[in-house]
Amino acid sequence: MKLGTSTRDDIINRTPILIGHLQLFLAEELGADEDEMVRHLFHEAYSCWI
Repeated sequence: MKLGTSTRDDIINRTPILIGHLQLFLAEELGADEDEMVRHLFHEAYSCWI
């Protein structure tokens, strides 16, 4: 799927998959307390989530 050629149906059908991946990422213990890069990724993920 290319963004420039995606249809609305493509986006609607794939959004729940993306949300599921995002939820799995946020549920993982990746050491955000000790790793600035992980903190940054979590911040970006939460920004997308809201």
